Amino acid sequence: MLARGILALTLGLALTTSAAQAKERGCSGKLSGAVKGSFSCKVKARAKGSGAILLTVSPAKLPKSVKAFAPAEVELPVPVEKKEYTLATLKSGRTLLTTSGHKTFVAEKGKEQKGDLTLSIETLETGEAHSVASLGGTLKARLVPAAGGGGEVVVDLRF
Repeated sequence: MLARGILALTLGLALTTSAAQAKERGCSGKLSGAVKGSFSCKVKARAKGSGAILLTVSPAKLPKSVKAFAPAEVELPVPVEKKEYTLATLKSGRTLLTTSGHKTFVAEKGKEQKGDLTLSIETLETGEAHSVASLGGTLKARLVPAAGGGGEVVVDLRF
C-alpha cells in the first residue's frame, strides 16, 4: 500500500513538472566586439511558482577565448506574448561572459541597469492550461565591463 502511494506521488510530480516545462530547444549565436566567435547553446523555458516564465540559455560549445558564459537568464512576465522585451519590460534579466583573460562583461537588470538586452519572441506555442510549450526568437545583448573599463561584447543568438 505504501509503495502504491509513493508511486502515485512520484507520477503526480512527474506530470506536474512536465506540464510546467517547455521542451529544450537548440540555438546558435555569435559574439562580436571585445570577444569574437560563435557558440552553440540550448534554450529551456519553465514556469516559476509566481506564474512567470524563466527562459534559460545554456552554452553547449564555447569559443576558446571565453572561460565562462551564461548567454541569458530572463524572467518573462505573463502572459508571454509574441513581442519584443527589453531589460525594462522583463521581470529580470542577465547575460554574463568571462574571457580567458579573466575580464567579465555583463548586461543585467538591477538597481543600475548595465548594458542592454532585447529578447524578441517570434513563435509561441501554448500547452495545457495556457503553459508555454515552445518559444522561438532572437536575443541581442550588449555587455559592458562589470568592473568598469573599456570595450563591450555583443551577443546575437537565435533559438
